[in-house]
Amino acid sequence: MEFILVLRSASLDDHVAKLDEEARSNLQHPPHKPPDIIDPTIRHSISTYYALEHSSQTAYECICALTACTYPDANEMPSFYRIEHMIVEYTGVGLHNS
Repeated sequence: MEFILVLRSASLDDHVAKLDEEARSNLQHPPHKPPDIIDPTIRHSISTYYALEHSSQTAYECICALTACTYPDANEMPSFYRIEHMIVEYTGVGLHNS
C-alpha cells in the first residue's frame, strides 16, 4: 500500500529526484518510436546492461571480456560508463544509480 501512495504522489518536480529541465522535458515528450540501433554490438551491450540490472559493474565488464574472447573478430563492447551514456543519448532520460 505504501508503494501505491508514493506512486500517487510522484511528481516530475520532486525535489528529491532533482530532475533538470531537459530530463523533465524528455519525460513529458518521449520519442514516438524506438531508437534505430543498427550496430549489433551496441544492441548486445544495451541488452547485457539491462540483463545485469541488479549486478555489479564488474559483472558487465567480465561479460565484455568473455565476449571479446569468444568472438575475437567482433567489435569491442562499449565500457560500462559508455553504454550508460549511450542509453541516455537514445532515451533522453538519465539513469538513476542508487
